[in-house]
Amino acid sequence: MLVFIISGLVILAYCSQASNERTYQEVVWAVCGKLTGVLCEVSIAIYTFGTCIAFLIIIGDQQDKIIAVMLKEPEGAGGSPWYTDRKFTISLTAFLFILPLSIPREIGFQKYASFLSVVGTWYVTAIVIIKYIWPDKEMTPGDILTR
Repeated sequence: MLVFIISGLVILAYCSQASNERTYQEVVWAVCGKLTGVLCEVSIAIYTFGTCIAFLIIIGDQQDKIIAVMLKEPEGAGGSPWYTDRKFTISLTAFLFILPLSIPREIGFQKYASFLSVVGTWYVTAIVIIKYIWPDKEMTPGDILTR
């Protein structure tokens, strides 16, 4: 996989230098033509949209559990409150976090949100490594229950 990634970047750099273009979009348009450029733009837009939807689904799947832990509700308790509904939590997340990041015309302010996401990724990575090296003594491995 790494070979394909590196070779793709080398080919992209060569095409960029040969066509004297600076952005990915300009290189695709110059090297592959207008139709391929439009198809590439559409595929990138669809891929990005699909990724955003997948992240929202993951957030919706996890938020009801997080809310239940915060409210100290018993696991598997029937009749969950309206604010733990998946549709509500996904909509609330989209309106509170994603919409404000999407509205401004300038992208420069997103360096702060990007920095926070990198720090969050480092935090999760560090916790996983620490818990792997020094696992909790009270926790014993068991079967994972599925729906």
